[in-house]
Amino acid sequence: MKKYLFAYKVKSNEKSWESSVIAETEEKAREKIVAKIADFEFTDESEIELGELLAVKEANGNQYIECEGCSA
Repeated sequence: MKKYLFAYKVKSNEKSWESSVIAETEEKAREKIVAKIADFEFTDESEIELGELLAVKEANGNQYIECEGCSA
């Protein structure tokens, strides 16, 4: 499993940000991340424009992964 970090934009308000998801492959990460972002942004999946893949990191049981809202 790896942690995939993507850039994204919310079309309705032009907000750009980044979000990550843990998945087995980049394809599966792309399938999962849009729903996760839409839920986080309280919007419809059609409002999310997924950008480029920014980073790929190893995700194993020894890493602490903090959600986007937990650090605020």
